Amino acid sequence: MNETLFYLPAHCAQAPTHVVGNYAKELSNLEKSGVLLPKFLVIPQNTLKIIAQANNLQAKAYQIMQEINYASSLSKEQAAKQLAHLIRRQSIPQTVASEFLRVYSEYFTDSFVLIKN
Repeated sequence: MNETLFYLPAHCAQAPTHVVGNYAKELSNLEKSGVLLPKFLVIPQNTLKIIAQANNLQAKAYQIMQEINYASSLSKEQAAKQLAHLIRRQSIPQTVASEFLRVYSEYFTDSFVLIKN
């Protein structure tokens, strides 16, 4: 797999904005200018797509949405809970997990991790 699964701050400045987002690019530029920031790692949309595909998320979400009675608030609330539960239950493919552990062990050796969405 040649795809970049995670971006370190130094690489965000060169990455396309549509891949890493404006927030990551701005943080990368701040870090380059000497502003002290906590260490961070960017998870691009492609990595999330790999996880979703490995878990067949689209078909499962489609099935839940097909069963919604859109005239019923209760049905829509239940579907939203089912979708949230489905997303939380996603397993991470071995290739993604291995790369994350490699990057984590090299880059976050003495830090805590904050996950921001």
